[in-house]
Amino acid sequence: MIPLDEVQKIYNDVSEWLKFAEAKHAGLFAIWIALLIGVVSTDLFSTLNMTLQVIIIIVILLGSSINLFSFVPFLNRFVWLKNHCFKKYSSIGENVVFYQSIFVKTYKDNIDESIEEYKKILARKGFGVINDNLINDYIRQIIEVSTVGTIKVYLFSLAVKYTVIVMIITAVGLIIA
Repeated sequence: MIPLDEVQKIYNDVSEWLKFAEAKHAGLFAIWIALLIGVVSTDLFSTLNMTLQVIIIIVILLGSSINLFSFVPFLNRFVWLKNHCFKKYSSIGENVVFYQSIFVKTYKDNIDESIEEYKKILARKGFGVINDNLINDYIRQIIEVSTVGTIKVYLFSLAVKYTVIVMIITAVGLIIA
C-alpha cells in the first residue's frame, strides 16, 4: 500500500510547480504593467498620433491580459483549454510525480476516472492497492493541481511567445523609424 507521506510528498511537489508557474505569470504581468506606465508617462508618447497611442496600449494590455487570465479561478474547468494543453504535452511519458505527466496520463472527462487511472499508474510503479479515503482525497488534489499547473505553464509559454514577438516587432519598428 502506498504510504500517506509519499502521497503528501507528491502533492507538495506538484503544489510547488503551481506556485512557480503563478510567480512567473505575476512577474511578467508586473513587467507589462510597468511598461504601460512607463510608456504612457513619457513625453514622446503624448507626441504620437492617437492611432499609434491606441495600438501601443492595446498591444501592452493584450500581453498583460494573458497573464491576468492565468489567475482566473478554476482554470481546470475550461475544457477547450485543457484540450489544447493535452495536445501540447501528450507526448510526455509516465511519471507519478511530474505534474505534466500526471495531467496527461490521468486526462479523463470524469475526475473519478482520473483518480482510478492514477491509482493504476501508482500500481505499475510498485505501490499496492489504494482504498484509503484520505489518500484518495490527496490523489484528487494532485490531479486537480497538476491540471491547473499544466494550464498555467501553457499560458505562460503563450505569454512569452507574444512578448518575444512584440519585442521583435518593436525592434524592427525602431530600426526602420
